[in-house]
Amino acid sequence: MSMEKRTLSATVRYTLFGALFGLCFPIVATLSEIINAGDVVTMATFLHTQATHPLLWVVDTAPLFLGVFAGLAGEGKID
Repeated sequence: MSMEKRTLSATVRYTLFGALFGLCFPIVATLSEIINAGDVVTMATFLHTQATHPLLWVVDTAPLFLGVFAGLAGEGKID
C-alpha cells in the first residue's frame, strides 16, 4: 500500500468551509445581543440569550444553509 496523501473532495472542502463560515453568524449575533443587554459574556448568558431570542434560532440555521450551498458550488470543481 502506497503512502498517498489523501485529500478531501472539493464538495466536502466547500461544505466544511461554508458551514464553518456560517458558524460565525450565530456566535456574533448572540454575543451582540449579550453585549447590547449590558450582560457579562459567560456560557450561562450565551445559552440564556439563545433560548430567549427566537430570531437567533433563525440565525442558527446559517451554518446548515451555507454548508449546503457551498457544497453544491464545490460539486462543479475538479480536484
